[in-house]
Amino acid sequence: ESEQPEQPKLPDFSGKSFVKTTTVSEGYYLLAYDKSETETLVFNCQDAQANYSTVTVSEGTIAYSEGLLSSVVEIAAVDGGYSLTALSINKFMGGKSDKNTIQFVASPIANTIDWQEANSAFKVSSNSASLVYNNATSNGDRFRFYKQTTIDKDATSKAQYNYIQLYKVVE
Repeated sequence: ESEQPEQPKLPDFSGKSFVKTTTVSEGYYLLAYDKSETETLVFNCQDAQANYSTVTVSEGTIAYSEGLLSSVVEIAAVDGGYSLTALSINKFMGGKSDKNTIQFVASPIANTIDWQEANSAFKVSSNSASLVYNNATSNGDRFRFYKQTTIDKDATSKAQYNYIQLYKVVE
C-alpha cells in the first residue's frame, strides 16, 4: 500500500469575515482587487487567466464562503519580509526574476508588502516582480507577479497593472 502524503489540516473559516486592511501582520488573508466599493476580485492562488472569484464586499468586509478556501493565503514573517503560503496547495508564492509568472515552491520566498498611499493598495514584491491584477483587454485578465519594468511602462495609464488589496480574517 502506498502512503498518500498527508494533506495539511486547513483552518475552519466558516462564519468568519475578512476585513480590508491597510496594515500587514501575520495571519490569514484574501488577496484582491477592488473593482468597486461593493465588488472585488479575489485571487484564487493559480497562475491562469481569470484566476479569481468575483465576490461582494459590504462596508469593507467579505463574508467567507466555502468557494473561497482555495484563495486563503497565510502571511508569515520571514527574514527579509513575509512569506505567502497558498494554503490549499501548501506552497509558497513569489515572483521570479525577469519573468511575468507566479512561483509556487516548497521553501519560503521573502516578499516585501508595502502600503502605497497614492494607489490605496499594497505593493507585494519579490525578485524584482510585484503581484498585481492585470486588467488586460486581450490575452486574459489575471493576478500575477509582473516584472517591475513591465508595470512601470504602464505607470501613466494606471488602468492595466493594479496593486492589490488585503482582506484579513477577523478572529
